[in-house]
Amino acid sequence: MSTYISNQARQQLKIACRFYGGIKPLSQLIGSNPGNLSRWLNGHTTLSEAKVSQLLDILGLSGGVADTDRVHTWTLKRVAFLDITPGLSLYFPNGGEICAAPWVNSGFNLRDSFNIGEGLKTLYAISDGNVRVILRIPRSLLIQKENIKNFLQWKNGTPQKSVLSIPTITDGWSKGVPSIDEFDNAWGDTSPAPTKTESDLIDAVRDAGVSIEDAITAIKSIKSKSAKS
Repeated sequence: MSTYISNQARQQLKIACRFYGGIKPLSQLIGSNPGNLSRWLNGHTTLSEAKVSQLLDILGLSGGVADTDRVHTWTLKRVAFLDITPGLSLYFPNGGEICAAPWVNSGFNLRDSFNIGEGLKTLYAISDGNVRVILRIPRSLLIQKENIKNFLQWKNGTPQKSVLSIPTITDGWSKGVPSIDEFDNAWGDTSPAPTKTESDLIDAVRDAGVSIEDAITAIKSIKSKSAKS
């Protein structure tokens, strides 16, 4: 892949670049300009082989093969209508499995939907047994079927059952990079997410300092938007 990269592979790399902040920050890291990187991804010869090699190293794809000696850490600012499977296929050519962090609510959550108070970003872990990835997106968002299609399977069958075992939220999980041991321990022992109750919703409203009236209005607003979509 480092000698010749097809246009199809470049389209896959275009999605992979999103995982690492996009074209602008990556072009700075390889000492190029965004226009040259963008044109190269679209099939032009605007990057030297040395800069292409640098890019692959940053993406964790040295020689075109996903690095298994690190936890790849990705961030996406948005996921709406975004098919990330072309990028995923570079790291997981035979597909993989996905799990969610225990603080990720697969259903409606008032605090997360409206970003009320402090909260961790939505976090997913992806693996095929060799390559390890964590993916962070804004806490108001969730990975949808349109994002991963059938390329990734939920580790225990459903999002509700595929929950990472993270007993202690370290800096690696909250905002940095978990170690390989942390990842493997969390991945190897998954358990169903705790069932949310009406009491949990009331506690969340109180903790956020939101009135019952405002909470009801917010819920009705979300329900109305869902009915229209």
